[in-house]
Amino acid sequence: MKNILILILILGLTFVVVGCGTDSDTQIVADSSNSPVTGLDYAGTYYGTTPCADCDGVETEIQILDSGEYIKTEVYKGKSERKYVSSGDFDWDSSRLVVTLEGQIGPDEYLVSNDTLTELDENGKVITGPLAETYVFRK
Repeated sequence: MKNILILILILGLTFVVVGCGTDSDTQIVADSSNSPVTGLDYAGTYYGTTPCADCDGVETEIQILDSGEYIKTEVYKGKSERKYVSSGDFDWDSSRLVVTLEGQIGPDEYLVSNDTLTELDENGKVITGPLAETYVFRK
């Protein structure tokens, strides 16, 4: 009986201490680290043509869906008109504002901004240099 009273006393003090530590202006914010992108108008279809060593460029369309899924279509211009389509889920890294397309060969990461996706290199960095603009996909 004595142990139950001590336990009740400890729990009661814990609630009092925790309750006193709250600020009236404090807001509870949901953790969006595992959710699709929030706060950005990211959903939509993005277009771009990236460089290609043995063709005239890879014409790419990336659809980012509100559901957390993507559809990516690629055409190797000047080589074939065949459309290569892949789809799946994307992962959202809220600390970097980056989506990673799952199911792709190698890293397939894009920095998210309003109305653009910027393809990142194999180290997760923005591609720089004279061709950098060709790795930016626009709505």
